[in-house]
Amino acid sequence: MSFLPYENLIYESNLTESDLRNRINQNIEPKKIFRIGFKNKNTKYEGCLNGNNFEINRIISYRNSFLPKIKGVIIQANGVTRINVKMRMHIFVYIFLTIWCCGVVLAFIAITISSINNKNFEASIFIPLGMLIFAYLLTTGGFKFESSKSKKDLEKILNSRIKK
Repeated sequence: MSFLPYENLIYESNLTESDLRNRINQNIEPKKIFRIGFKNKNTKYEGCLNGNNFEINRIISYRNSFLPKIKGVIIQANGVTRINVKMRMHIFVYIFLTIWCCGVVLAFIAITISSINNKNFEASIFIPLGMLIFAYLLTTGGFKFESSKSKKDLEKILNSRIKK
């Protein structure tokens, strides 16, 4: 199990490439900029399928910036079809978190230097560390909450199991 907000998975299925493409097509709908109204109860995912490659994400009725973007490739080999899946957060979330964490690290350095120059220990030195821990837990928790649902859904959609 990874303790970071990404997943690299390999699913194995006895279905053919064309059967898998059909199953994926039946369970996704095109991306929409705005999702107003009722969603289609038959599909839980939106995205696209191009040949043996697909890019999808879950359709949710709430806001979660850490929702996994799922990219997959279907590969037929030796009577078994493998589906290589990568789950990642949106690139802008990574960029925002990097900038935010750099700011918090700079604040930590400034508070530490101030404590050393004043020759007194201040409890405020732990505030930036707490902020970094909170950011990690929030990011990873939000991502893992959604990726666990997607892993189960993909096993059903692809009629497959995760290769250990």
